[in-house]
Amino acid sequence: MNVNKILKNLNPEILELLRRGNLLRALIREIVINDTLSHIQISPDILKRAISNFYKEKQIENINDRKNFLSHHGLKESDLHHQISTPIKIQKLCMDKFGNKVEAHFLKRKENLDQFIYNIIRVDNPDLAHELYLQIESGESTFATLANQYSKDKDRFPNGLVGPRSLTGSHPLIKKAIRASTPSVLQEPLQIENSWLILRLEERRFAKLDLNMKKRMAFELFQLYIEEEINKSLKDSKKLIIK
Repeated sequence: MNVNKILKNLNPEILELLRRGNLLRALIREIVINDTLSHIQISPDILKRAISNFYKEKQIENINDRKNFLSHHGLKESDLHHQISTPIKIQKLCMDKFGNKVEAHFLKRKENLDQFIYNIIRVDNPDLAHELYLQIESGESTFATLANQYSKDKDRFPNGLVGPRSLTGSHPLIKKAIRASTPSVLQEPLQIENSWLILRLEERRFAKLDLNMKKRMAFELFQLYIEEEINKSLKDSKKLIIK
Protein backbone atom coordinates (compact mmCIF):
# COMPACT_ATOMS: atom_id res chain seq x y z
CA MET A 1 0.00 0.00 0.00
CA ASN A 2 1.56 3.30 -1.03
CA VAL A 3 0.59 6.95 -0.77
CA ASN A 4 0.04 7.55 -4.49
CA LYS A 5 -2.23 4.53 -4.82
CA ILE A 6 -4.42 5.57 -1.88
CA LEU A 7 -4.66 9.20 -2.95
CA LYS A 8 -5.52 8.19 -6.50
CA ASN A 9 -8.43 6.10 -5.22
CA LEU A 10 -9.80 8.82 -2.96
CA ASN A 11 -13.03 10.54 -3.91
CA PRO A 12 -12.17 14.11 -5.06
CA GLU A 13 -14.63 15.54 -2.51
CA ILE A 14 -12.94 13.61 0.32
CA LEU A 15 -9.54 14.77 -0.89
CA GLU A 16 -10.77 18.36 -0.89
CA LEU A 17 -12.13 18.01 2.65
CA LEU A 18 -8.78 16.64 3.81
CA ARG A 19 -6.93 19.55 2.23
CA ARG A 20 -9.27 22.18 3.62
CA GLY A 21 -9.22 20.61 7.07
CA ASN A 22 -5.42 20.48 7.00
CA LEU A 23 -5.68 16.71 7.53
CA LEU A 24 -3.84 15.52 4.44
CA ARG A 25 -0.45 15.40 6.14
CA ALA A 26 -1.95 13.40 9.02
CA LEU A 27 -3.38 10.90 6.54
CA ILE A 28 -0.07 10.51 4.73
CA ARG A 29 1.70 10.15 8.07
CA GLU A 30 -0.63 7.27 8.95
CA ILE A 31 0.01 5.60 5.59
CA VAL A 32 3.79 5.98 5.90
CA ILE A 33 3.83 4.61 9.45
CA ASN A 34 1.66 1.65 8.48
CA ASP A 35 3.94 0.85 5.56
CA THR A 36 7.04 1.21 7.73
CA LEU A 37 5.62 -1.14 10.38
CA SER A 38 4.14 -3.67 7.95
CA HIS A 39 6.90 -6.23 8.55
CA ILE A 40 7.02 -5.84 12.36
CA GLN A 41 5.43 -8.67 14.31
CA ILE A 42 4.57 -8.79 18.01
CA SER A 43 3.53 -11.85 19.95
CA PRO A 44 -0.17 -12.49 20.74
CA ASP A 45 0.65 -12.49 24.48
CA ILE A 46 2.20 -9.01 24.33
CA LEU A 47 -0.80 -7.68 22.41
CA LYS A 48 -3.22 -9.35 24.81
CA ARG A 49 -1.54 -7.72 27.81
CA ALA A 50 -1.50 -4.35 26.09
CA ILE A 51 -5.23 -4.59 25.30
CA SER A 52 -5.99 -5.61 28.88
CA ASN A 53 -3.98 -2.66 30.23
CA PHE A 54 -5.78 -0.31 27.84
CA TYR A 55 -9.20 -1.48 29.05
CA LYS A 56 -8.16 -1.05 32.68
CA GLU A 57 -6.81 2.45 32.01
CA LYS A 58 -10.07 3.46 30.27
CA GLN A 59 -12.17 1.69 32.94
CA ILE A 60 -13.75 -0.55 30.32
CA GLU A 61 -14.98 -3.41 32.50
CA ASN A 62 -17.41 -5.42 30.38
CA ILE A 63 -18.62 -6.09 26.84
CA ASN A 64 -21.19 -3.28 26.94
CA ASP A 65 -18.52 -0.77 27.98
CA ARG A 66 -16.39 -2.01 25.13
CA LYS A 67 -19.21 -1.68 22.58
CA ASN A 68 -20.02 1.82 23.80
CA PHE A 69 -16.38 2.87 23.57
CA LEU A 70 -16.03 1.53 20.04
CA SER A 71 -19.31 3.11 18.94
CA HIS A 72 -18.39 6.49 20.44
CA HIS A 73 -15.08 6.54 18.56
CA GLY A 74 -16.44 5.00 15.34
CA LEU A 75 -14.12 2.01 15.58
CA LYS A 76 -14.19 -1.70 14.96
CA GLU A 77 -12.46 -3.90 17.49
CA SER A 78 -9.72 -4.67 14.97
CA ASP A 79 -9.14 -0.91 14.58
CA LEU A 80 -8.65 -0.55 18.32
CA HIS A 81 -6.24 -3.48 18.40
CA HIS A 82 -4.30 -1.85 15.56
CA GLN A 83 -4.08 1.41 17.51
CA ILE A 84 -2.90 -0.39 20.66
CA SER A 85 -0.30 -2.45 18.81
CA THR A 86 1.19 0.45 16.83
CA PRO A 87 3.25 2.02 19.68
CA ILE A 88 4.61 -1.43 20.57
CA LYS A 89 5.65 -2.04 16.98
CA ILE A 90 7.21 1.42 16.76
CA GLN A 91 9.28 0.76 19.87
CA LYS A 92 10.53 -2.52 18.41
CA LEU A 93 11.31 -1.00 15.02
CA CYS A 94 13.10 1.98 16.59
CA MET A 95 15.81 -0.12 18.18
CA ASP A 96 16.01 -2.56 15.26
CA LYS A 97 16.33 0.14 12.58
CA PHE A 98 18.06 2.99 14.43
CA GLY A 99 19.88 1.31 17.31
CA ASN A 100 23.26 1.66 15.59
CA LYS A 101 22.72 5.42 15.13
CA VAL A 102 21.62 6.21 18.67
CA GLU A 103 25.02 7.13 20.10
CA ALA A 104 25.86 9.59 17.32
CA HIS A 105 22.43 11.22 17.63
CA PHE A 106 22.83 11.45 21.40
CA LEU A 107 26.20 13.19 21.09
CA LYS A 108 24.69 15.61 18.59
CA ARG A 109 21.79 16.38 20.93
CA LYS A 110 23.57 16.16 24.28
CA GLU A 111 23.92 19.89 24.88
CA ASN A 112 20.14 20.23 24.71
CA LEU A 113 19.53 17.14 26.85
CA ASP A 114 21.52 18.23 29.91
CA GLN A 115 19.25 19.40 32.74
CA PHE A 116 19.79 22.36 35.05
CA ILE A 117 18.27 23.62 38.28
CA TYR A 118 18.90 27.28 38.96
CA ASN A 119 17.58 30.36 40.78
CA ILE A 120 16.50 33.51 38.99
CA ILE A 121 15.32 36.97 39.93
CA ARG A 122 14.29 39.37 37.17
CA VAL A 123 13.73 43.08 37.78
CA ASP A 124 13.68 46.20 35.62
CA ASN A 125 15.76 48.48 37.86
CA PRO A 126 19.57 48.01 37.84
CA ASP A 127 19.95 49.63 41.29
CA LEU A 128 17.38 47.24 42.74
CA ALA A 129 19.14 44.31 41.08
CA HIS A 130 22.47 45.23 42.70
CA GLU A 131 20.80 45.81 46.08
CA LEU A 132 19.14 42.36 45.97
CA TYR A 133 22.42 40.80 44.86
CA LEU A 134 24.21 42.31 47.88
CA GLN A 135 21.49 41.14 50.28
CA ILE A 136 21.77 37.55 49.03
CA GLU A 137 25.57 37.62 48.87
CA SER A 138 25.86 38.91 52.45
CA GLY A 139 23.30 36.49 53.82
CA GLU A 140 21.02 39.35 54.87
CA SER A 141 18.17 37.69 52.96
CA THR A 142 17.50 34.55 50.96
CA PHE A 143 17.11 34.11 47.23
CA ALA A 144 13.63 32.63 47.70
CA THR A 145 12.39 35.49 49.88
CA LEU A 146 13.58 38.21 47.52
CA ALA A 147 12.40 36.34 44.43
CA ASN A 148 8.88 36.04 45.84
CA GLN A 149 8.90 39.71 46.79
CA TYR A 150 10.55 41.41 43.82
CA SER A 151 10.96 39.13 40.80
CA LYS A 152 8.76 39.81 37.78
CA ASP A 153 8.69 36.01 37.27
CA LYS A 154 7.53 35.18 40.82
CA ASP A 155 4.28 33.59 39.60
CA ARG A 156 6.06 31.57 36.95
CA PHE A 157 8.99 30.58 39.17
CA PRO A 158 7.95 30.49 42.85
CA ASN A 159 10.93 31.00 45.18
CA GLY A 160 12.89 31.91 42.04
CA LEU A 161 13.47 28.22 41.30
CA VAL A 162 13.73 26.95 37.73
CA GLY A 163 14.05 23.33 36.66
CA PRO A 164 15.14 20.70 36.34
CA ARG A 165 14.97 21.63 32.66
CA SER A 166 17.15 21.90 29.59
CA LEU A 167 18.35 25.30 28.41
CA THR A 168 16.68 24.83 25.03
CA GLY A 169 14.69 27.95 24.24
CA SER A 170 16.43 30.05 26.90
CA HIS A 171 17.99 33.39 26.01
CA PRO A 172 21.55 32.90 24.70
CA LEU A 173 22.99 35.03 27.53
CA ILE A 174 21.18 32.93 30.15
CA LYS A 175 22.49 29.76 28.49
CA LYS A 176 26.03 31.12 28.53
CA ALA A 177 25.83 32.27 32.16
CA ILE A 178 24.31 29.04 33.48
CA ARG A 179 26.70 26.79 31.57
CA ALA A 180 29.69 28.76 32.87
CA SER A 181 28.41 28.84 36.45
CA THR A 182 29.69 26.93 39.46
CA PRO A 183 26.89 25.45 41.60
CA SER A 184 25.86 27.61 44.60
CA VAL A 185 27.91 30.59 43.37
CA LEU A 186 25.80 33.74 42.99
CA GLN A 187 26.21 35.56 39.68
CA GLU A 188 26.42 39.34 39.54
CA PRO A 189 23.39 41.05 37.93
CA LEU A 190 23.20 40.43 34.21
CA GLN A 191 21.47 42.81 31.82
CA ILE A 192 19.31 41.26 29.12
CA GLU A 193 17.51 43.86 27.04
CA ASN A 194 15.44 45.94 29.51
CA SER A 195 15.70 43.50 32.41
CA TRP A 196 18.32 42.73 35.04
CA LEU A 197 18.77 39.13 36.14
CA ILE A 198 20.37 37.57 39.20
CA LEU A 199 21.26 33.92 38.58
CA ARG A 200 22.59 31.10 40.71
CA LEU A 201 23.15 27.58 39.47
CA GLU A 202 21.98 24.95 41.95
CA GLU A 203 22.56 21.69 40.11
CA ARG A 204 23.76 20.45 36.74
CA ARG A 205 22.54 17.03 35.57
CA PHE A 206 24.43 15.70 32.57
CA ALA A 207 22.43 13.51 30.21
CA LYS A 208 23.50 9.85 30.15
CA LEU A 209 23.05 7.33 27.40
CA ASP A 210 21.20 4.78 29.54
CA LEU A 211 18.48 2.44 28.27
CA ASN A 212 15.69 5.02 28.53
CA MET A 213 17.79 7.61 26.72
CA LYS A 214 18.62 5.08 23.99
CA LYS A 215 14.91 4.47 23.48
CA ARG A 216 14.26 8.21 23.38
CA MET A 217 17.03 8.82 20.83
CA ALA A 218 15.86 5.92 18.67
CA PHE A 219 12.31 7.30 18.73
CA GLU A 220 13.56 10.74 17.73
CA LEU A 221 15.37 9.18 14.77
CA PHE A 222 12.19 7.32 13.86
CA GLN A 223 10.24 10.58 13.90
CA LEU A 224 12.82 12.29 11.71
CA TYR A 225 12.67 9.37 9.27
CA ILE A 226 8.85 9.47 9.13
CA GLU A 227 8.81 13.24 8.56
CA GLU A 228 11.32 12.85 5.73
CA GLU A 229 9.17 10.15 4.13
CA ILE A 230 6.04 12.30 4.49
CA ASN A 231 7.78 15.21 2.76
CA LYS A 232 8.89 12.94 -0.07
CA SER A 233 5.37 11.56 -0.46
CA LEU A 234 3.83 15.03 -0.53
CA LYS A 235 6.29 16.12 -3.19
CA ASP A 236 5.75 12.99 -5.29
CA SER A 237 1.96 13.21 -4.95
CA LYS A 238 1.60 16.92 -5.65
CA LYS A 239 -0.24 16.44 -8.94
CA LEU A 240 -2.71 14.03 -7.29
CA ILE A 241 -3.29 16.28 -4.30
CA ILE A 242 -3.98 19.48 -6.23
CA LYS A 243 -6.42 18.58 -8.96
